[in-house]
Amino acid sequence: TITSVIGFTGCVGALRENTCLLATYAIFLGTLLLLEMTIGVLGFIFKDWIKSQATGGFQAFIIHYRDDPDQQNLIDWIQEDWLQCCGIEGPKDWDRNNYFNCSSSEIGSSEACGVPFSCCKREPNVRSITKNKQCGYNVRKPGNPGERSIFERGCLRAGEEWLELNLVPVAGTIVSTMVLQTSDVSIYEKGCIQAGEEWMEKNLLVIATTAIITAFAQVFFTHFFLVLLLMGTFSGSRYWEYVLRKIYALTYLHKKQSGTDNQEPPRQSSISYSWVLIDRVE
Repeated sequence: TITSVIGFTGCVGALRENTCLLATYAIFLGTLLLLEMTIGVLGFIFKDWIKSQATGGFQAFIIHYRDDPDQQNLIDWIQEDWLQCCGIEGPKDWDRNNYFNCSSSEIGSSEACGVPFSCCKREPNVRSITKNKQCGYNVRKPGNPGERSIFERGCLRAGEEWLELNLVPVAGTIVSTMVLQTSDVSIYEKGCIQAGEEWMEKNLLVIATTAIITAFAQVFFTHFFLVLLLMGTFSGSRYWEYVLRKIYALTYLHKKQSGTDNQEPPRQSSISYSWVLIDRVE
């Protein structure tokens, strides 16, 4: 629910560019980041206390193993699927449970001096759809060879070994989550229009300079070519007349070959007739 609320505020705030929602989203992410850092530091400082609390919690789970189905499923998953362990320090810890206590044989418990089925080792190369729920019966009785078929390592030690083996992935995941949350804050705390305006303000001098240079270049080159054209018209009339006559001659040759014009090309050399040639070429 909390994650949904945080995601909703960030999404709607970014789409609507709502400053209030974006600020709320940033506060949520900042708080989560702060909590994660605090938990990490406290976990390192008070690791012995956390270890004792985990031990006490697991002992309570063992004692009430048959009383709460949810706790039972959790312990079975930890022992069988995740850590492949049995008890806290070892299989003997299951003596704390009334059903698995060795003295329970006096009251006729079939699970006396046994362990849950989740403590049993899986046989290699054997796939079974149904689990043998009685594989842990009587395995803790002295001289029972079935003790070799269960996990002898305690879950506390197994958890420490798992954490040591997966320290880099776990730390990487935590750091990546913190970085992504920090990035989310920097991305969604302002809308695109506001970001664009801020960018324009920061780069206003560069944009204005580029626009002025572009406008000046357009005006300069336009006047430059106009001056060249006028100079070529009034002082280089023979050159322009030669160019125009070439254009007209090519046009005349094309028309003659196509049979649409039998008129000879003019041979006048006055600049005034050059403009007539332009009109005829067009």
